[in-house]
Amino acid sequence: EYNNFNIFKEAADYIYCYLDEEFKEIKVGDQIIALDPALDNIGNANKLYKKYKKAKKGQEMINDFINKISAELEYFEKIDLQLINYTIDDINEIRYQLIKDGYLKNKANSKIEKPSFSPYYIEINGVKIGYGKNSIQNDTLTFQLSKNDYYYLHIKDYHGAHVVIFDN
Repeated sequence: EYNNFNIFKEAADYIYCYLDEEFKEIKVGDQIIALDPALDNIGNANKLYKKYKKAKKGQEMINDFINKISAELEYFEKIDLQLINYTIDDINEIRYQLIKDGYLKNKANSKIEKPSFSPYYIEINGVKIGYGKNSIQNDTLTFQLSKNDYYYLHIKDYHGAHVVIFDN
């Protein structure tokens, strides 16, 4: 009933258009809305407007919640992809990030040692190529080590390594 909250507004609008008539119920589309017999037309219309506003606000809250959960799901899917074939140092970097983002609690009285966040490098024909295996390494590589005229590569619309070719 609350998913289609516009019917409450339509019913209230209809009542206001026909204040002289007496209603026991209002049909909007294929829905029938029973009215309160203890209230007059204006009282029923105001009650329906209130129900409309409440349902609309609830729907907005649900949509905000769905968007937040979708973003968190995407975040964890990204982390899941980062955990494949990784060293213990890589996993510690991801753990650090999860603690920093508030998803994991740090053990009581345990000092979190900040990992180095060093990206990985290979060299091909004398050209250095760097890549990150997690979001922290990607950010370090892209925003701290790279220059504007270096080549930057990334898979479009998907989580994965940032690759920087350290050559212009």
